[in-house]
Amino acid sequence: MGRAGLVVCFFRMRRPTLTLLPALGALLMVTACATIGPPQPTSLELPKPPSDLRASRKGDRVILTWTVPSVTTDRQTVRGVGPTEICRGLEPALTQCGAPAGVAAAQPSSGAVQSSKQKVAGSYTDSLSGQLQRDDPSSFITYAIEVLNAGGRGAGLSNQVRVPLVRTLPPPRDFAATVTGQGVVLTWTNDIRSVNPESSIHYLYRIYRRQEGSRQQTVVADIAARDAPDLTLTDSGI
Repeated sequence: MGRAGLVVCFFRMRRPTLTLLPALGALLMVTACATIGPPQPTSLELPKPPSDLRASRKGDRVILTWTVPSVTTDRQTVRGVGPTEICRGLEPALTQCGAPAGVAAAQPSSGAVQSSKQKVAGSYTDSLSGQLQRDDPSSFITYAIEVLNAGGRGAGLSNQVRVPLVRTLPPPRDFAATVTGQGVVLTWTNDIRSVNPESSIHYLYRIYRRQEGSRQQTVVADIAARDAPDLTLTDSGI
């Protein structure tokens, strides 16, 4: 069935000029018509999925950042957004969110701020459990987000980013320094587990030295992380 339009006509009555047309006694009718287009459907208020999701990893933390949508999928200004679901999986590409790994609280959209040029940034920090981290350089985890509206509905996933799952060393425990005649002796506890000898991953501790009052750091040495519970280094160049 086709969509019907609406035609509205306006009529205006005007008397003839008697001095020019004295014999014309009928009234002249002047018409003007305008056509109104078909009604538009109501907006679903679905925020447009972000396309600038970024991820960075530090230790077992993954920091996700993105720009909060300012328009809907039908190009309307977003009046308000709901929470953002954090999606992740071990597959190379996600097709749906499934059970979210976390939820970021609702934030004001870019369309709700006074300046149209101002962008609102969203962020979320995810934690990688020890079971997810591997000694395999080819292992990755995929992240995406889905921004929901106030009713809890979304328009789909954002762009997707991949983060390596290679295990990182925890901060060394019991770090101590002792001044001797040979130099400064550094000691600490080694918490790394045994690494598969066939793995191409190698772990090391990098020791820095910085003089008080200066921001410049000097690399003293790199010490391979072995299975020994305690490690030591003598900085004889100080």
